[in-house]
Amino acid sequence: MNITGYVSKWSSRPGETLSFYVSCVMTSFRVELRRLIHGDASPAGPGIKELVIPDALNQRMFEGRAQAIRKGSCVVVPDVAADRVMAVTGAFCATRTESEADQSIVTFEFPKISLSLKVRAGVVTIESHAGTTTTVVAVADKPIAKNIWYRFALRIDLIEGLFDVHFRRNSPFPFDAVGQHISGNFEHGDGIEMGRLLFGATRALKVGRQWHVSDPFNGKIADLSLFVGMDAAKEVMTAWHECRRTESKPFAAWNFVEQCSTHVLPDSIGTLDGHVVNCPVRLVTGPDFAGQTVDPFVAPELFNAAHFHDDDLEDAGWDESFSFVVPAGLSSGIYAFRLMCDGGEDYIPFFVTPELGAEKTTVAVLLPTFSYQVYANMHMDVSVLPEEILPIADRTSELSPEEKYVFANGLYSCYDRHSDGSGACIATTQRPMPIFVRPRSANRFNGGQHQLSSDLFLIDWLEGKGIPYELVTDHDLHFRGSDALSRYRVILSGSHAEYWSSKMLDSLKDYQDQGGRFVYLSGNGLYWVTEPNEDGSLVEIRRDQGLRTWDAAPGEAYLSFSGKRGGTWRHQGRAPQRFVGVGQSAMGLDNGRPYARTDASYDSRAAFLFDGIEEHLIGDFPGLVSGYGAAGMEIDRAAFDLGTPAHALILGTATGFSDAYQLDIQDVGAVTPYFGGTTNMNVRADIVFFETPNNGAVFSVGSIAWCSALSYNNYDNSVSRLTENVVRSFMADASQPLTSDDTGSGI
Repeated sequence: MNITGYVSKWSSRPGETLSFYVSCVMTSFRVELRRLIHGDASPAGPGIKELVIPDALNQRMFEGRAQAIRKGSCVVVPDVAADRVMAVTGAFCATRTESEADQSIVTFEFPKISLSLKVRAGVVTIESHAGTTTTVVAVADKPIAKNIWYRFALRIDLIEGLFDVHFRRNSPFPFDAVGQHISGNFEHGDGIEMGRLLFGATRALKVGRQWHVSDPFNGKIADLSLFVGMDAAKEVMTAWHECRRTESKPFAAWNFVEQCSTHVLPDSIGTLDGHVVNCPVRLVTGPDFAGQTVDPFVAPELFNAAHFHDDDLEDAGWDESFSFVVPAGLSSGIYAFRLMCDGGEDYIPFFVTPELGAEKTTVAVLLPTFSYQVYANMHMDVSVLPEEILPIADRTSELSPEEKYVFANGLYSCYDRHSDGSGACIATTQRPMPIFVRPRSANRFNGGQHQLSSDLFLIDWLEGKGIPYELVTDHDLHFRGSDALSRYRVILSGSHAEYWSSKMLDSLKDYQDQGGRFVYLSGNGLYWVTEPNEDGSLVEIRRDQGLRTWDAAPGEAYLSFSGKRGGTWRHQGRAPQRFVGVGQSAMGLDNGRPYARTDASYDSRAAFLFDGIEEHLIGDFPGLVSGYGAAGMEIDRAAFDLGTPAHALILGTATGFSDAYQLDIQDVGAVTPYFGGTTNMNVRADIVFFETPNNGAVFSVGSIAWCSALSYNNYDNSVSRLTENVVRSFMADASQPLTSDDTGSGI
């Protein structure tokens, strides 16, 4: 890509200032403010719809400059007062031993000299650094094993220029615990000066807003302690030889469990707190973990570790290219700055929510921005999967510029893995996201739009029907709670609202209990336990249940941002059926299916929903996501045993899916051939309606593909009509029940 960028904050209000960070290989670029309405260029739909919004920035030319993506996590401990003799003890577990790149475990860094304990191609080395000169001063005899814990003790003498390091495999079996010892001399400066300790890197410098991390480590580092003084260091090494715990008290010891949601690595003894760079994963298992407990707060000493990666990224740290003050009176909606230069363009979307104190609007769209964040930059190599799994996948087109940029820069989603093979569980908004967070971003798995571009189907429909709406984002809902919803009578979900925090679920329940009316237009929603950091620029998940592309390691299911268990909400007793009546039943990347109306759809309680609809099949026509049918891609079903209210009406059911649709893993108890759409009755999508307290209600469709069917036949179709009936009836006076039946009014 010749041009790309990102914005400081997604969700904003009029009067707030946003910073935009742009990388452009050309000498200049210009921008254009646009309101996004529809992003699918398919001739089967209404086409691209974007409104140019007049703004002074549209008339300017900006200086172009390339800005690099720099990655890699580490910890910096500043202001370490050097003593003649110092020692560091701890443990490490290398997860990318095949790499020829230098990977630093610990570095003593002083103004004139540095000394690093490293791994290169699976061999432990000691390197000294003086100025621009790097010297390998010792190399271990034997390589270490991948994914195995080793304990180490590193001692240095800054006056004599001597070092020695012991390390051995952490094993209860004596034959496995054979250690290695390397020692030697290194070039040393005159005098003892103030310096730094680095864990997971050789150097770490902040240049402007961007961290430059040298020789980042891939693997875990744990149980770190610093000993100062000749006697203490000597006793440490003696204890190492005798295979016993040291009797000396550390000068500093670092606790990876406490304050694990922050940039602080606290010193549990003194004041040498470390600064965490690029968010390595915390609340991970250490060298003594053997399944004693999986709760890091029951036995924190078993989890006193962090997992570092050479591709960790918290903030790209680019320099600001331009800023934008959201104008007073700018209506709530999805906006973007279109970036343009010779030979390239990109969009940087952002979401404008209402001004504080603005006049109330009846309808809001809850944009699933946590899901955008998790999915952004997802790698999609469809060539490795057989055609029967992806029968309508795009297998022929070359990689797009956006895909090439993502691959070349080692960007990833939380569906991908780090370079060492571990699952990526943390995602940031502070990076370019050209895949799935752009108005025209399509999914290679089935050729349809996904995430932001798929939610534009709903925006286009609301605009076309003249239904006034505002936006609420997942970030708003998490940080503002039910206040973010209370001003609206009706909330519409996006097309794939998959990632929810506990605060979001609590707020949705509060909204429903107070008479709010919720229209769930998603599939596979309210599924994964998700937690943002303190400002929402990062979100974290841990995958150890559910439909997943990687597994959290045993004992690593707890979220460092909240201290709570991750996984799926269903496994924590908060299945989606409790909130919206339906929950994940199956995923398939083949053509979808229509819904067949049930007898319940003719119940008097549902009559207002089907006004003007003569068809028995709902969505029996082509769609823009799954090729055909309103139920497709990921689908949800009612389940009374999982929380679908007993008084809920199942109005329609889509069945007859191909075997490309397979039952959700949470419903698979034993492996048989009968979990596909042609044989399993639970591979289905249900339309559900039920009343909630205080004249509230829920209407759910349980399908990602639903919104993509709204525009068929110039918006004149059964999906559009049913959705309009729901929304307009839900918009009616909330002091009156939706139906004459009082089933839900007194719950």
